[in-house]
Amino acid sequence: YAKEDIVDATGRVIVSADTLIEKAVTGEDGIVSFVSDLPLGNYYVKEIEAPKGYVKSDEVFDVVAEYQEGVSVIEFEAEFVNYPTKLEISKTDITGEHELKGATLSIIDADGNVVESWISDGKAHYIERIPVGKYILREEIAPYGYKIANDVEFEVSETAEIQKVSMKDELVKGKIIIEKTCEESGKGIAGVEFEIRDKDGNVIETLVTDKNGHAESKQLDIAVFKDGEFVEDIKYYVVETKAAEGYILDETVHEVVLQYDDAAP
Repeated sequence: YAKEDIVDATGRVIVSADTLIEKAVTGEDGIVSFVSDLPLGNYYVKEIEAPKGYVKSDEVFDVVAEYQEGVSVIEFEAEFVNYPTKLEISKTDITGEHELKGATLSIIDADGNVVESWISDGKAHYIERIPVGKYILREEIAPYGYKIANDVEFEVSETAEIQKVSMKDELVKGKIIIEKTCEESGKGIAGVEFEIRDKDGNVIETLVTDKNGHAESKQLDIAVFKDGEFVEDIKYYVVETKAAEGYILDETVHEVVLQYDDAAP
């Protein structure tokens, strides 16, 4: 760019200040050369676009084109420093306190291309040199006991600061469904009372079958977690505590473990 108005011997402006004189692109060695035939005067050089995955430099270097006997090429050295873009992906439980292990995650660009995939290891995931633009963070597989999270849309800006994106997983819950039928007729039996108990015998919920012999529990936790990590499945015990009129009480204790496949309880 011209730093000031460039005039000829008569004082006529031949190049106005801040006029773009020439664009050039650095080679594989990071060096750039300009070939314009410059009138004598003051100029400046600045970066207008950084390589993909880097932040544009804000530095501006002045160049003086002055007469030097026998010299037709101006050489000067200026170092433009480009810092890489930096991205921190945090994959946590719903509290945001615990980084989760075992989630398969992908970053997808605006054209639908997967630019990076990884399995979370309980620590924030760092990426450098990701081009500026819009992306989607997608969970392909959730850790056991967690629901697959909704996609998170985010944008990488042109800054050297660490840009943070977070995704939180909710715990999977499930229901215990009871179908109480008559052994002889196969029809549902209404008014049968059941208790759902934990391993220590504490009553979690009391259920009564409807006219179709159907009853279902509230949403129940399926597993025990510590610091966001799976420890063990939870065992529930279903016990019939009151039979319908004309029926014998079934004293069988039914052990129930709520499990799921492909994040479906």
